[in-house]
Amino acid sequence: MERVDNRRWKKWVRYGLLFFVVLEVTAQLGYELRPHAIYPPLAWIPGPAPHQTVLARRTSEQGTPSEIDRGQKMQWAVVGTSWTDAMGVPQDEIWPTLLQRRFLKNDVHVENYSGDSTSAVQTLRYLRLSGRHFEKIFITLDGPVEGLTDTGEWMLGFQHSYRWFNVRSRFPLCLLMAVQLFKTSEFYQTFHLPDFFPEASAANDKSSSTLSIEKETGLSGCYPREMTRLDCKKAYWHRRESEPTIDPWVIWRETFLPCQLKADRHCGVPVRANEMPYSVESRMLAYEKNVKEAYRLGLQVANRVYLVSHPMLGVATDLPDGATDMTASSLPLVNTAPAVITALSTLAGIEFRLRKTVALEAIGTRLTPDTVNLHTQLLAPPEDRRQLFLDSTHISPVGHRRVADIIEARLRRDDPRLGSSEDQSASRQ
Repeated sequence: MERVDNRRWKKWVRYGLLFFVVLEVTAQLGYELRPHAIYPPLAWIPGPAPHQTVLARRTSEQGTPSEIDRGQKMQWAVVGTSWTDAMGVPQDEIWPTLLQRRFLKNDVHVENYSGDSTSAVQTLRYLRLSGRHFEKIFITLDGPVEGLTDTGEWMLGFQHSYRWFNVRSRFPLCLLMAVQLFKTSEFYQTFHLPDFFPEASAANDKSSSTLSIEKETGLSGCYPREMTRLDCKKAYWHRRESEPTIDPWVIWRETFLPCQLKADRHCGVPVRANEMPYSVESRMLAYEKNVKEAYRLGLQVANRVYLVSHPMLGVATDLPDGATDMTASSLPLVNTAPAVITALSTLAGIEFRLRKTVALEAIGTRLTPDTVNLHTQLLAPPEDRRQLFLDSTHISPVGHRRVADIIEARLRRDDPRLGSSEDQSASRQ
C-alpha cells in the first residue's frame, strides 16, 4: 500500500516539474523574442490624473504613441522625446499624428518612437538592430540629459522593457514573474517585506537609475508637485499682466523666486548654482558627435533623414518670462562629477537650454540640408509666440499644428509623389 502511494506522489511531482518546464521554456522564448517597447503595446495609458482622459495615450503594436500599422504603403518614423510624445497635449493633436492624417491619401503610416527622457541615438540603435526600415525618418535634435555618458545601451529609453534587461538568463523567469506579482500584492505592501530576489529585477539595478538624473536624486516627483501646489507661475503672470508698467525682473524677484524657494526647501533641492559648470562651447564637440551619430544611424534605417530642431519659447532676451515657464515644471540638474549633483538657478538653467537648442540647430543645419529649423521658424512672428507653447520646452496644440504645416510644406516640396500645395490646402480642410 505504501509503495502505491509513493508512486502516486512521484507521478504528481513529475507532472508538476513538467508543467514548470513548459512554462519556463515559454518564458525564456518570450524573453528572447519579446518586442522591446517604450510603452505597453496595444494599450490605453491613462493621463496624469484619472479624469484627464484627453491626455491618455493609445499605443500601437510597437508600444509607441502611434496609430496601429494597417499595412500602409509608405512607412515613416519620428524619433523624439517628451514634446513629441503627447505630453500635455491630446495624442490626436501632436504633429506626428497630424502628419499621418494629412498624408492619408498617400497611404502613409507614421510610427512615433518618442518617450520622456529617451535618447535618439539609443532608439535608433534599437531600430537598426531590430531590422526596421522606413522611407523617411524625423529625428528631433534634443540632446541627452547633461552629464550623462552614452553607455551605448539602446534599451535605456525603453521604459516598459528595462526592468527585464538585467535578468540573468539562467534565472528562472517563472519564479521572477511570481516574485513580481507577489511584490504588487496588498500583503507584501502592507508588511514591507524584504526583497528576496534583488538581483532578479533591473528595476533595482543601479544602472537603470542613470536613465535620469532627476530620478536618481529622487527630486523629480517632489519639485513639480510642490511647484504646482504653490502655483508660482500663476502668481508671477497674474502680477505681470495686472501691472504691465512694472519691470518684469522686479516681479520675478518679488513673486516667483520666493515661491520657488519654498518648493526648494520642502523638497531638499541643493543650493542652486548661478552659472553652468561648463559652457555650451565646451560641450559643442559632444553635441556634434551626438548629432552625427544620430544622422549616421538614421541613414541605416531610412531612405531619407530629416533632422528636426526642438523649438523652445523665445531666446535669452525673453527672460525672465521663459525662465518662469521652464522652472515651474522642471528642475535643472547637472551631473558634474561622480555623485555630485548641481542644481542650476532659474536663469542659468533656461539660458543654457536656449543656447544649447540654438547650437544643436546650427550643427544639424551644417550637417545636412534636410534640417527643419523649427526653433527659428516658431520664434517669428513674436506677437503670437506664447500661444504656440505650453511652457518653455513643450508646444501647445496650436504649436503642433504650426509644426505640421511647416513639415508638410517641406515634404510636398521635396517629394513630388506627395502632391502639390493645393493638396496641402485640401488636407487641412
